[in-house]
Amino acid sequence: TTQLKSIKATIQLPFNIAYPANCSTVKGIVYAGGENESGISSKVFLLNWNESKGQLDISNLPDLPEAITNASSDCIANIIYVVGGETRLGVSGKLYSLDLNNVEKGWQTLHDLPEPVSHTVLVALNKAGKNMLYLAGGRCKQANGVSDIYDQLFIYDVSNNSWTKGKSLPYAI
Repeated sequence: TTQLKSIKATIQLPFNIAYPANCSTVKGIVYAGGENESGISSKVFLLNWNESKGQLDISNLPDLPEAITNASSDCIANIIYVVGGETRLGVSGKLYSLDLNNVEKGWQTLHDLPEPVSHTVLVALNKAGKNMLYLAGGRCKQANGVSDIYDQLFIYDVSNNSWTKGKSLPYAI
């Protein structure tokens, strides 16, 4: 039986941050980008609980190729994927990856989304032996400040570095 421990500690992140892309990995929790009082960030960190020291270890990872907020992230086989979001120039359709086993190589730019989108749900799945990313819903902020809300589903095939459009969701999310 596993017992949960109550951790009573004050944990201070390296700086204020909101709306980063984040995901759990076997190496810890990764958070990438986001925004704060200084604007949009390209910083990426790995958070890991150090049981022997009773503290949170915070490690710097390579910066994203561009500052981004409201992106989505997930992990497959120690490779982090960050997709979509908003940059200083507008909504992004970029997909980036970082191999946690080879962080010196830095972020790789993969095939763009069919259209830019932020505020999505991203899920990594293995379907019939193939690693896939499923990107659902989201929005695209227009020049007038109003966002188009989507019911779309995009599927990324990791081995082919390609996106396809899946069956639309029952409603926009």
